[in-house]
Amino acid sequence: MSAFEKSRHELRGEIEAAFAGVARDPEQSLHQAQLTDQGMSRRIPGREWMEAERRDRERSWTEVPGEALDECDAALSHFTPESWRFYLPAYLCRSLSLFVPPDFNDSKLSSVLHQLTLWPPEADVGMRGYLLERYQSLTPAQHEAVRHFLELVVQESLHLVETTNDHYQIYDAAKTALESYWERA
Repeated sequence: MSAFEKSRHELRGEIEAAFAGVARDPEQSLHQAQLTDQGMSRRIPGREWMEAERRDRERSWTEVPGEALDECDAALSHFTPESWRFYLPAYLCRSLSLFVPPDFNDSKLSSVLHQLTLWPPEADVGMRGYLLERYQSLTPAQHEAVRHFLELVVQESLHLVETTNDHYQIYDAAKTALESYWERA
């Protein structure tokens, strides 16, 4: 097992331990959060909202299928803090499983990194407050697991930049996310 594989394995265990027992928000499921994104451009009928909720029966975030996370690419932006805390570890683990250098689709990882980047104080105050509310809903162990996730992505993507001169955007996004909040909070 390589050092990166060992680190990934250890990180997954840390994420599982830190987020064990987190309950899903009964008011918002994964597919409902995805619909919330669509609700910005159209009215969502009640029947469609209820059908989206029925698609998500998982009691533990570890039961959420990776394909559902891939399908719900905008959901992470629209979760309530409680739903965000439930689904975040699933997105972190899914990102780890998809971030397999040298060839990988970095759009999903980029989306997660974007949601972990705190906007600067001079940026949109409403969005900054929205992100802080989510980040501050985490326990110290959960916060540390997120920080370790970002550190691993920085480490692995820096290795890619140095060896392939590629994927600088992932390195930069992970480093920015880490420095924006996680390494100093």
